[in-house]
Amino acid sequence: QIARVLQEVVTEKDVYLLGNSLGGYLAAKVAALDVGREGQSSRIRGLILANATPFWGWTREGFTPWDGRLPAPFWIKPLATFWFGALRANIGSMLRLVYATPDNDDVCADLMALAKRIEDSSAHPMGASAFASILFAPQTPPSF
Repeated sequence: QIARVLQEVVTEKDVYLLGNSLGGYLAAKVAALDVGREGQSSRIRGLILANATPFWGWTREGFTPWDGRLPAPFWIKPLATFWFGALRANIGSMLRLVYATPDNDDVCADLMALAKRIEDSSAHPMGASAFASILFAPQTPPSF
């Protein structure tokens, strides 16, 4: 979808992509695969990765007895639920670690609002299973 928006909607000659967290992976993939509009050269001139995930899938094939596909096996759910819950409870403090001026009142209010939105969206009953899937999925070679 990102590539399609670039091709069909964005009209600027030079494009710079910014990806935050997993969005960094998506932005890098779009940049790597971009061939431009109608055979023209790529308009992507730069890529900015903010809080980028350094890897996706850190285990090696055969490292765990689970391949990371959902649904998660029953034995992983207690660990994933505990770990995921601890992370969800600390979203605000983690965000404060990565922003330049977290003590600024306006920034702090924005960070806490963002933390609340992230926490609310991660409250889905399958959240812990999805988290476990990300953690235990084996590495795969990039497709770009």
